[in-house]
Amino acid sequence: MFYPGKVHSVFGESESLKSWLCQYGAVQEINAGNAVLYVDFEDDEGSVVSRMLALGANPGRIRERLRYIRPDGPLAPGGADAAGLYQLAAQSTLAVLDGVSEAMVLHGLDPDKGTKDAAEFFDLLPRPLAQAGAATVMIDHIPKNTLPGTKNALGAQHKRAGINGASYSVRATETFGFGLHGQAVIEVAKDRPGQVRSFAGGPKHDEIGVLHLESLPDRSVLARLEPAETHDPAKPFRPTILMERISRYLETAPDAPLSTSKIEQSVSGNARGKRQGLDRLVAEGYVTVEQAGQSRLHRSIRPFRDDQPSEIGTA
Repeated sequence: MFYPGKVHSVFGESESLKSWLCQYGAVQEINAGNAVLYVDFEDDEGSVVSRMLALGANPGRIRERLRYIRPDGPLAPGGADAAGLYQLAAQSTLAVLDGVSEAMVLHGLDPDKGTKDAAEFFDLLPRPLAQAGAATVMIDHIPKNTLPGTKNALGAQHKRAGINGASYSVRATETFGFGLHGQAVIEVAKDRPGQVRSFAGGPKHDEIGVLHLESLPDRSVLARLEPAETHDPAKPFRPTILMERISRYLETAPDAPLSTSKIEQSVSGNARGKRQGLDRLVAEGYVTVEQAGQSRLHRSIRPFRDDQPSEIGTA
């Protein structure tokens, strides 16, 4: 979704899950061993880290790989603080700017004004971060009750001109919160390099996928991005991260076949999610089941990996 060394935009109404989408991408980069720069003009470090942990980020890798910055004042062009951000971006695969309109106001710029203010902001943050090598993503707002298919964030015609990667609108179709299964449709509004539109549901469609977030009782969140061409609301939820954990465990377990309870005890994660994941592995032909008295014993017959359908990190 995000091209290295390019500027991108993710925009939507409040509670559209746009920040969750970018944080899910950040988790994938961090868990892969890459560094992420997160410059936040809207929230706080505790909230962002809590979300990333809920999404399955490795705590040790968050400490090592997440560079979280919460500016408390404007950054001076050419100043030490701005230069420090550029240096961090050069060490990161992904740079997220959360709260672009707030960032512009903090710097005395009008997010709804003309090209001059937008160009000044791009020269200060998004463009230098991208030029340092990071896939740079701006998170921005559109007003409430904006018509579906809108391709502009606040003042976005001017901001959109500076995007040399891709721009995405995010629209929640199911509310997300504790105990809920939220969904959001992601549409491509601009794709300058042209590689993202191949994932859309046909040449005349902008939808590239649906983000699913399922809140579990232990406050963890199971996330997946379902490509547009495969999205089917009637299909069962696939907790792909847990499915891979279970698959890897069964692939190397010396005492296989194993009972359901043994698998649940040995694999980390939410109990409900692990049961769902094991059921999907059996249904999809990755794991076979043998009945031994009252026990159901499981054995891996081919590996499962959480790959392309849920990858939203850097391309």
